Amino acid sequence: MVNIALEHCANVHLYGFWPFSNHPFELNAVKNHYYDDKKGKWGVHSMPAEFDLLLRLHSQGVLKLHLGNCRPGRN
Repeated sequence: MVNIALEHCANVHLYGFWPFSNHPFELNAVKNHYYDDKKGKWGVHSMPAEFDLLLRLHSQGVLKLHLGNCRPGRN
């Protein structure tokens, strides 16, 4: 989906891409999905490698990676 967004959108902002089990700032446990409590299947995705690529794209200005909590009405 990120590839499609990069091909078709002028600005791409990503929320919720965090491959680790603890929140980046609050250090509390985080869910794998926002909609359930199921554990992630590490064989399906290489989450750390995908995150590394997204972080590099963020550093190059290709997309905007948001790691904090979403605040209503703010980007």
